[in-house]
Amino acid sequence: MMNDVAVHDRFFKSVLGLPGPLGSVLRAFLPPEIAEGFDPGSLVFLPTESMGEALGASFMDLAFLACFEGQEVRIQIIVEHKSSPDSGVYLQVAHYATGLWVRNHREGRSPLPVFPVLFYHGARPWSLPARLSEVVGTPGFLKEWSLDFSLVVIDAGRIEDRDIRDRVEDMNGVLALKYIFGDPETCLRILVREIRARKASCDILKPELDYISSYRGITRPEELRALLDPIIVEEGMPANIVDTWMEEWIQKGIEQGIQKEQILVVRNLLEQGILTPEQIAAAVGVEPSRVREIARSHS
Repeated sequence: MMNDVAVHDRFFKSVLGLPGPLGSVLRAFLPPEIAEGFDPGSLVFLPTESMGEALGASFMDLAFLACFEGQEVRIQIIVEHKSSPDSGVYLQVAHYATGLWVRNHREGRSPLPVFPVLFYHGARPWSLPARLSEVVGTPGFLKEWSLDFSLVVIDAGRIEDRDIRDRVEDMNGVLALKYIFGDPETCLRILVREIRARKASCDILKPELDYISSYRGITRPEELRALLDPIIVEEGMPANIVDTWMEEWIQKGIEQGIQKEQILVVRNLLEQGILTPEQIAAAVGVEPSRVREIARSHS
């Protein structure tokens, strides 16, 4: 089994990194008094590189502009993702918020409000304090004057499946995140039953199959087939569905092998310290943002 935070992070961004899917999750599970005024159709993606004076470069998971209360009240939403409890998220959010405000200032605009949201899907319930002041232990006599904020936590593991089905656009992605730490057969069975019940195309499960395989360290087709075949039979679905999945999964594995070679080349060039990220990107044939992502993961 791969205990790799990057596996969860990549999947989270792939299924919830677009305004549509994220908007439906926020609308469904933000506190009611906030969700009521939230316009999910107003989400506009913000670059996630937060540059601030003396802050260096940092990358938040997701950031969007949004409208609330049916007005042009623009709010910067930071959506951070965690797969295990981490008190450092409060400091991360404070760092990102400062970076966004510095960016506003540099662009000659008034600072916009920042609304931090944590999407959490760990096996254990999120039990850390709600406010920054509780994490840093701000004494009572200073609370009125100290910097503080409350972190809204969407804890996927504590949301009922029926609520996810009824209220979320990309329910398969959220269900996969919810059940990824449990028995893989259970996770797959839930996902297969969902597409069968909705008479949806089986193709929509491709990202979830890749996610489960990556997290569980499944690298051979026969391993994945051993998990899927009994479930397909139980659900009375055509056996050739698995054949189609296997063909595409194998092809994806080949493509990922090529990507691994690219990562090695990028890392070697970064270590030499001669070329800029843009020059490395041009030489290897990837986007500059990919070079920066590899640099962060290797640091």
